[in-house]
Amino acid sequence: MLRIDQVSKAYMADGTRARTALRDITLHAEPGEFICVVGMSGCGKTTLLRLVAGLEQPSSGRITLNAELIDRPHPERTLVFQEYALFPWRTVLHNVTFGLELKNVGRRAATRQGIHYLKLVGLDSFRHHRPHELSGGMRQRVALARALAVEPEVLLMDEPFGALDALTRGRLQQELAELQQREGRTVLFVTHSIMEAVFLADRIVVLHPEPGRIGATYEVDLPCPRDLKSTDFQGLCERIEADLSPGTQGASGSNPTDQGTARRNPCNI
Repeated sequence: MLRIDQVSKAYMADGTRARTALRDITLHAEPGEFICVVGMSGCGKTTLLRLVAGLEQPSSGRITLNAELIDRPHPERTLVFQEYALFPWRTVLHNVTFGLELKNVGRRAATRQGIHYLKLVGLDSFRHHRPHELSGGMRQRVALARALAVEPEVLLMDEPFGALDALTRGRLQQELAELQQREGRTVLFVTHSIMEAVFLADRIVVLHPEPGRIGATYEVDLPCPRDLKSTDFQGLCERIEADLSPGTQGASGSNPTDQGTARRNPCNI
């Protein structure tokens, strides 16, 4: 289980005073749970991912995975950014196997693993291409395959589809939902899009800004495949949008201090 317990993060703003980016964040994720974090710019969403990834350390509180303290990056927690960050001189396959090479996995085994995940994201036939030969959506699928290839326990995704056109974004959302059903990873997914969160998540966490804090949580108990035009889907989007409006304090969602186990979504079997 991933546990974020009473975590705060402050930065020195001008050398003399601290700016608090996150305050008293408590969030527990069960194995295989898909959690989306939504909030306005500056509410600390990316900071939260960086803390879970071990790229930064909290000012107070603890983050643990299976009771082990997170204090540095580790392949069991992989981060997918909005920018693809692929190596232009490496083929698609060799981009996907890069993390396996760092883990000293043998070349033959790494190749098998890389091909397996390229097949999952529908890019096996492009394994010998270079990133510049692919579309933006295809490059993001390569980045996802690379993250999955090391078989992390927790997949961290920071606005991974934010730079894509609407059609490509919708396709990748559907592919990720289907992939999650097969793979069952624990996912912490940051997005500005309420609709994207409702489409993908088992549970949605709303962050309020200044400082970043949990304002509300929502269990997403909608049938799959999810119908974006259904009354229930639209109603949940409207409730979350209301919670994101200035001056709201999570009136529509669950108690923000109770961030324990959510009931699993029927989409993620």
